[in-house]
Amino acid sequence: MINIKRVGEIIARNRKELSMTQTQLGEVLKVSHQAVSKWERGECLPDIDILVQLSNIFNNTVDYFLTQEENDDHTTRTNILNNKDGIWKSVLEKIKDQISQPSFDRWFTSTTAIQIDNILIISGQDQFTTDWLYQRYSHMISKTIDEIRGASDLEVTFRFSKGIENTEP
Repeated sequence: MINIKRVGEIIARNRKELSMTQTQLGEVLKVSHQAVSKWERGECLPDIDILVQLSNIFNNTVDYFLTQEENDDHTTRTNILNNKDGIWKSVLEKIKDQISQPSFDRWFTSTTAIQIDNILIISGQDQFTTDWLYQRYSHMISKTIDEIRGASDLEVTFRFSKGIENTEP
């Protein structure tokens, strides 16, 4: 039997390990943060297509969410990249050499990038920064990704999510 409270705990734990807000996870899944909150509180289960997306985001299987035992060892499984790991770190290192230090500090220091499948979602520290990154630096970012990955099949998009850390009671 599926323990929906347990499923909610697993979703919440994985989301928090990736430093995502409920709003950010909801945007990636194209659902409201209220839906994410309901899952995490164990009020309902996500639809099967959402469970498949969650398994991709958290680099697990659907079975992991539905049959996870309380005493299982949990290791961080992530295919989400931030400014300290993976391709985004490499992109930042290359861009740092191409622009002035003050510009880099202002526009890139607080950025994050989330990779889900072949989509890289870049976010600045606020809406203005995210818009500026898109308008001023999107070509440079795309070119740098192509240089790092060779022929890039990675779609780059810019999105800011103010979000709230937690809507649990």
